[in-house]
Amino acid sequence: MTQLDTEFNNADLTLQKVWFYVQNSIRIMEALKKLVIEAGNKRGGALLNVIYRLMINSSDKSIRDLFEFILEKSSVPYITTLKKWIFEGILDDHFEEFIVKENLEFKKE
Repeated sequence: MTQLDTEFNNADLTLQKVWFYVQNSIRIMEALKKLVIEAGNKRGGALLNVIYRLMINSSDKSIRDLFEFILEKSSVPYITTLKKWIFEGILDDHFEEFIVKENLEFKKE
């Protein structure tokens, strides 16, 4: 956007330059569109699997880096829940996205 603005202010902006500058943004937006379509209504581990699959199947390094960033940030709550369940025996899953469901009819003792 900054490049486009600079070119526009210098009265040197052409349609060819606009097309050149937006190419990277178009690829990123197409990758995000693909993620949204494939993710659908998936949650938890199923969503993380979709992001991971898109990441490893991408041949474009910038798209792979984007999916890696998204995967890293979106896996934090899942990993936190997993650690709490494994090390403390506490299942804190308000949105029911975890692989394990708690049966409240049984007492922990």
